[in-house]
Amino acid sequence: MKTFRTLGFIFIMVSSLSGNLLNEYTLAVSIYKLDNATQNRAKRLTLKTAKELSKTLKRKLNVIFIKDEETLLKDYINFNKYNMMLNYPSFYLQNRDKLKENSVNPFLFYNSGTQKTQYYLIANKKSKIKDISNLTNKSFSALSIDENYVTWLDYLIRKEFNTSYNNIVSKVKKVHKNDRLLLDVYFEKVDFTVVSKVVYDDISLLNPSIKKKLHIVTKSEPIFFFGLGVFHKSTPKELVDKFQEIIDNGVFNKKFSAVFRLLNMYDIQKTSFQELESVDRFYDEYLKLKRKE
Repeated sequence: MKTFRTLGFIFIMVSSLSGNLLNEYTLAVSIYKLDNATQNRAKRLTLKTAKELSKTLKRKLNVIFIKDEETLLKDYINFNKYNMMLNYPSFYLQNRDKLKENSVNPFLFYNSGTQKTQYYLIANKKSKIKDISNLTNKSFSALSIDENYVTWLDYLIRKEFNTSYNNIVSKVKKVHKNDRLLLDVYFEKVDFTVVSKVVYDDISLLNPSIKKKLHIVTKSEPIFFFGLGVFHKSTPKELVDKFQEIIDNGVFNKKFSAVFRLLNMYDIQKTSFQELESVDRFYDEYLKLKRKE
């Protein structure tokens, strides 16, 4: 059974404090949304791994732990702090035009062996939720550190009711862990939730009674991912190629395996912006629905 912890961090390859973006990497990690124990363990593992990767990359790999994203995009675009970053899917979707304009060599972090994943809307059978039209005045368990589940739910509700989910559901219960989402529905603390396919599959494997008490109301297309990494277009090709090499040969995945397990990630693979068009279309449609309200 995996330990389920949603992405509460952002990896960013940045310049050293001297502004040496052209010769060194610095790994900045934002983990402020995780609980303190997970933060401390993630910091230890990341610092240890960065030291090992510095030898492989033959470039110094610094690590910075950041607390928020407020200036992230500006600093990245201006190329005065960061030459590479990993961001949440929501950050990518909200800033994709600027990211595409200023970035090269995107790569995805996945949380399952099937790479892109589906989202499931899961309800307790006693809630009598058969489809989206039955969500009125129902209670919902939401993950406090991930916007993507709620975005998909809001998309579904806007298609059905032409209004935000906040105007439809009766209560939103915030939780910090993926497994808690399903357990809240299982123990009838809320009527329904949204989780990824990998979370549902793994918890159902551990506890088969989940499938007896809960049912899948609807599924998304398999278009979602755990995180997106990009290089700034001004990053020297030598740095980009060397990092790409340790992705392709599996060294990055091997070195970061302990961090991946802690944060419920599977691996990292190169991609292209063209391969993200399906999630782009979803978000375009979502924005259109929001404008209609």
